Amino acid sequence: MRRLLRLTSLLLLLTCLPLHARVIRVEITARQDVLHGKAFGAAGSYERLTGRIYFSLAISNSHNQRIVDLANAVNLKDGEVEFSSDFMALRPKDPHKSNGSMILENPNRGHGRIVSLVDGGDWDASNDAGDAWLLRNGFTIVTLGWQWDAYGADALRLAGTGRLAADRTPRRFIAQTPTPPSAGTLPARGRRRATRPARA
Repeated sequence: MRRLLRLTSLLLLLTCLPLHARVIRVEITARQDVLHGKAFGAAGSYERLTGRIYFSLAISNSHNQRIVDLANAVNLKDGEVEFSSDFMALRPKDPHKSNGSMILENPNRGHGRIVSLVDGGDWDASNDAGDAWLLRNGFTIVTLGWQWDAYGADALRLAGTGRLAADRTPRRFIAQTPTPPSAGTLPARGRRRATRPARA
């Protein structure tokens, strides 16, 4: 059953739509040994990298023209718009021991699931790597934020590309990156049940 779950998870990852942006730079803000340098089979010890990846979108690329008002972004420069995302990566410390494959995950609400789903450990292997199947087999796992409003101190977030113009006209709207809301202030998204007034 676990083998089937692993295979299904990997197949789902392979069906993700491609991104049409280029990486400008990668900033690594922290580097730590996973589980104090524990060796995971032939792959050896792993390290955890955290930081931010900066991307650039070309407004002339036909795949990017579906993004509403991208050409009106306030940080448009030389026909491209920059944005960035937090990331967390697990990779063998010795690149020669990697199997050469990377699993890229875009998590819901800023917290990855692939490691805990496949191996049964913590999402970032901070205290528990589960049975470490992914690590023992030399995979590199990268978790990349894609939501600006993910909450929690360790949530991975997307930094948007602009702001709402002063006149608040819809044609000028580009996703902003305000301070992420706390768990207690998030709107009740997706709820269909309305609060009914008390009957007299």
